[in-house]
Amino acid sequence: MTNTPRNPSRLRYRPAPLPEDEPERQIALERYQILDTLPDPAIDDLSKIAAQICGTPIGLVSLVDEGRQWFKAKCGIDATETSRDVSFCAHAILKPDDVFIISDALEDERFADNPLVVGEPHIRFYAGTPLVTRDGYALGSLCVIDRQPRELSPAQIDALTALGRQVIDQFEAHRTLGKLKQTISELHETRLSAVQNAKMSALGHLVSGVAHEINNPIGFIGSNLPHIRDYTRDLLTALALYAQVCPQPPPEIEDQLAELEFDYLIQDLPEVLNSMQQGVNRVVDIVRSLKTFVRNDEAEVKAIDLNPNLDHILRLFNQQLAATSTRPAIRLNCDYGHLPPLLCYPAQINQVFLNLLTNAINAINQQASVTADYCGQINVTTRAVGADIHLEVADNGIGILPDHAPHIFNPFFTTQAVGRGSGLGLASCYAIVTEQHQGSILYHPQPIQGSRFEVIVPIANPKLVTLLQHN
Repeated sequence: MTNTPRNPSRLRYRPAPLPEDEPERQIALERYQILDTLPDPAIDDLSKIAAQICGTPIGLVSLVDEGRQWFKAKCGIDATETSRDVSFCAHAILKPDDVFIISDALEDERFADNPLVVGEPHIRFYAGTPLVTRDGYALGSLCVIDRQPRELSPAQIDALTALGRQVIDQFEAHRTLGKLKQTISELHETRLSAVQNAKMSALGHLVSGVAHEINNPIGFIGSNLPHIRDYTRDLLTALALYAQVCPQPPPEIEDQLAELEFDYLIQDLPEVLNSMQQGVNRVVDIVRSLKTFVRNDEAEVKAIDLNPNLDHILRLFNQQLAATSTRPAIRLNCDYGHLPPLLCYPAQINQVFLNLLTNAINAINQQASVTADYCGQINVTTRAVGADIHLEVADNGIGILPDHAPHIFNPFFTTQAVGRGSGLGLASCYAIVTEQHQGSILYHPQPIQGSRFEVIVPIANPKLVTLLQHN
């Protein structure tokens, strides 16, 4: 069947004008986040019921976007959207309080030559009740369509209006459910983040206390080692002089010296003292690195020299980088550029580097478990670029699957076995860098294998500058 206008000389089809509140209406439509979503059985049912009550072959839930009408629900038609210019629903939303009815489109000069009238789906009858939000914006319509002229009874019009209110109720329920899911997710994330922060704080206090307790005895040992070295040198000098004066001691003394391996003792004792000094220096270095990592006294904003800060943390990983029964030692390459002082939360920046380094070592360990003759490597790079500092941590470990890459910064996302990863490491890095320091953190897959993470933070973040001035 082909629709032909009654009087072609009077053809004056034109698009519907924009509502007076069009900008606000578009914002309201976006707020519901329902455009281009999957079909909803409940809303599909409402469009079918509307068509059955009104006795039409077509029922639609149509939303009028900026340049189109999109069908959230449809029956009796295959199309999913049309241009807004030819939309009947674009006319319906002009009067949000009334049901828009066209009994015979060929008799209405606004629609007689409309492409949807003279072509598929050959609309002759249209009735649409505007879908009006609680704050008064018409998002679209619940409409029924026929290919022949018809009229609706008052009861059918009332039913169509009631069903339109049900569609809006479904939209509101969808929006409320979305907000509820987001709130639950945020609460869950906040709870776990608070637990992690509490653990980190408790760990910080514990480490700080242990470091303090170690400092006292190691300081005592370190301060006395030079004296012991001097005393030892004096004793060995006196023994050498005694040996010159009495080259032939009594047999009892000769036997005792032989039993003690006296010549070896004289040679080894200075080496033992040197080893003790190196051990003390190592412990002092570890304590300093622990304090750098914890920084309980530097929780506020502070300007730091990033490169030495990273070195202190790297020293804490000597054991993890060392060779194991399943792999050789991990090669660590540091390429530090000349950096200005970085204004930041030092403890948080330390946590970011710690997490990235831990992930790199884990990736290398996983790769070593499946690859023979494999040598892991981690590259740490810093450089100043304009007003930012760039920190990169790259590894040649097992890498991240392309399907997983978009989700790695999401809270609770982890590719590790149950119980081995919380899924909060990279999420906390992302929050620290982006929210606390107004920077960015990027993931770059390596060309062959492995991962590279790039942290970019402003050298003098205006927000932190203001905090520093107020403090």
